Amino acid sequence: MLFAYLGSLVFFVTVSLAVMVVQGPGLLATAWHSLLAQAEPLSDAIGMWDLPVTILILLQTAMLAAPFVGLALTVWLLVSRYSYRSASTGVRAAARRAG
Repeated sequence: MLFAYLGSLVFFVTVSLAVMVVQGPGLLATAWHSLLAQAEPLSDAIGMWDLPVTILILLQTAMLAAPFVGLALTVWLLVSRYSYRSASTGVRAAARRAG
């Protein structure tokens, strides 16, 4: 039973990574273009002092920016964990050599 679970997990992760590699750049480019397209309506709404439309555009922009923020936080977390592990490994190795 455990091997079936692990096999299905490996299959799912492999398919997800393949789809991300193929479709990811196009989706990110589309999201970036949409994010930049929100700038003009936002400046128009701010210029007319239209608070409800301004809030709505800001919410739309936040929803468009969410994948970028998530990707940045994920990369930051992975890099910080890797740097912490490599730094602690170096400290342990130095302690072994000294003692």
